Amino acid sequence: MAGRSASSSTAARPGVLVLSKLAGAAEDFGEDALLVDPRLPDEIAAAISRAASMPREERIQRWRGMMDKLEAYTIHHWSADFVRQLDKSRITVPADHFHYLGLGWMSEA
Repeated sequence: MAGRSASSSTAARPGVLVLSKLAGAAEDFGEDALLVDPRLPDEIAAAISRAASMPREERIQRWRGMMDKLEAYTIHHWSADFVRQLDKSRITVPADHFHYLGLGWMSEA
């Protein structure tokens, strides 16, 4: 899950999240947030207007969906995923093929 800023805002209080389609959190909150193109002011204004006039039940339902995701994907899950992805990025090069070790390369020698 990306976008800890959006995550923090979501956890603050029940409401509607207006979020850029380009934000990393859009993948996680796309079903519950109102996604907008940040380059289109009219689209942003329309989303804010929609959020302001949204029925209370729908606001709570959207907020609950985001909170469920936040509560299920803790910092412990995020850090474990991060370390797994980092581990996958290792590249092994035989020592005789790379003369400057210490720049992110691992030697098999």
